[in-house]
Amino acid sequence: MNTPILETEDCPVGYIKVSMDDSYDLGYGLYKEYWHKGIITEAGRAVLVQLKKDNIPYITATHDVKNVRSGNVMKRLGMQHQYSYEEQWQPDDFLVTFRLYQLNFK
Repeated sequence: MNTPILETEDCPVGYIKVSMDDSYDLGYGLYKEYWHKGIITEAGRAVLVQLKKDNIPYITATHDVKNVRSGNVMKRLGMQHQYSYEEQWQPDDFLVTFRLYQLNFK
């Protein structure tokens, strides 16, 4: 599931998606000029409603610990922090600490 959100002049300003493999990983992005308006949280809530209808058992999402606002979106959606992990980010080859969140529907 990959959905553009809030189109202006027939051009999407962001996206929200859920991977349909066993991770059910939630991802989202928004052009900077639309940040801090609640758009991703609102779109995320709509996606959660559909996922529950589709009997998806859970969703996960990760964020870089330096991107606190993305983590706040996950919290507003009711997701719970599960654990953190480090990964060597490519292609720039630097270490990133990620936080993984999960929301169980069942």
